[in-house]
This record gives sequence, C-alpha cells and structure tokens, in this order.
Amino acid sequence: MPAFNPPSAARRASFLFIHALLIPAGFALAAIASHATGFDERVSALSFDAAAHVFPARSSIVLEVIGHRLAQSAIIGLWLTLLATALAVTLHDRQLTMHATLWATVVAMVLGPAIVVLLKGMNSLHCPWDLKRFGGYADFTGSWFVPVEHAGHCFPSGHAAGGFSLIAISFAGIAAGHRRLRTIGMAAAIVAGAAFSAVRVAQGAHFLSHNLWSAAIDWCAAALVFASLLAPRGRE
Repeated sequence: MPAFNPPSAARRASFLFIHALLIPAGFALAAIASHATGFDERVSALSFDAAAHVFPARSSIVLEVIGHRLAQSAIIGLWLTLLATALAVTLHDRQLTMHATLWATVVAMVLGPAIVVLLKGMNSLHCPWDLKRFGGYADFTGSWFVPVEHAGHCFPSGHAAGGFSLIAISFAGIAAGHRRLRTIGMAAAIVAGAAFSAVRVAQGAHFLSHNLWSAAIDWCAAALVFASLLAPRGRE
C-alpha cells in the first residue's frame, strides 16, 4: 500500500462533507423513505411465496453457503489479512505514514460493522421472516433501547455492513493518493454491499432499509476514521 500523502485543508473538508455527511445522509434518507412508503414490504414481497408462507430463497443452499457464509468469510479473511499486514509492517518497518494508512484501513473496516452489531441488540425491529405479514410470529414493533431478550437482532443488516465496509479500501486510496486503489475500493464496496443486501432481502432476513442504514453507518464511520489521517500537518 502506498505511503500516506497529506492533502490540503480544503480537500480534507471536501472529503468529510462528501463521505461523512452527504453520502451517508443520502443512504439514510433513502432508508427512511423506503420504510415510510411501504417500499420495504413491497420489495420483500417479491421474494415471498404467499401460498406457502415462506421465503423460498431462505432454504437455498447456494445462496446460504455462497451468498451468505462464504461471502461473509471472505470479508473476514480480507480483514484478517490486512490486520496481519499492519502488524508485520509495524514490527519490521519504521515508515510511520504507511503504518497509519494500514491501521486506519483495519479500524475503518471493522468499526461500521461493530456499530451495526451493537445496534442490533438495542432495538425490537424484527427480520421480515419473523413478521406475521411474512409467515412469522411477530407483530411489527420499532422500539429502541429494549432489554436484550426483547431485541429483534435484525436491524441494521450485519451482512450488508460487511460488504459496505470495503469502502475503507477506497478511503485508503484517497489517503495514499492512489487513484486506482480508490476506484477499486469504491467499486468493491458498492458491488459487495449491493450483492450482500440482495441475498439477504431475497432470503427474508432483512428489509431494504436495513441494508441502506448499514451503508450509511459504514460510510460515515470509515470516513471519520480517515479524517484524522487526512488532517494537514504543518504549514499549508
């Protein structure tokens, strides 16, 4: 990974405005609209077999093994590889700026998903497959700060958060002044996040809005991690 290249204060402000505020706000507003207009349910209904009262894709071995478990393992494997690289560079190389870029990537990739996991245990929102509307047992509730035993453990989407966490690689490219890494990271985050989201929506595990919120959280968290790295040093 190339060494860190500090940008100007104006570029840092632009980065924060776009990636810590504007894009996350766009995802959040789309999520709110999807939920408020009933678009969430209409999208999930496309994958629901009303006659059998099930989401057929939930029992798909291909989707579960490849689209869910292997995809999730791939993200974890990539993160562990980055962590091992950061540790190795820290132990054997004294280029502090490269340490910062690597460690920021490691932290940024895990921070968003960690926040998502924390939030999942704090609210009562259920997965579509748990709701009576989709053959489940639960009524829709949207309470927050509920006891753990009353938590829905579904909102936001953890799987989507894993895919969108790849935005950290794009931000590493921005910090390093590496345009190709920035582009690859951005494309990987969008493709993986969208694909992971589609799989879990088809399975009845999440509503569309759950995934959009995960994207907002990942994007903002990763941008804030890299903000300190993008801070100008010394005189402009």
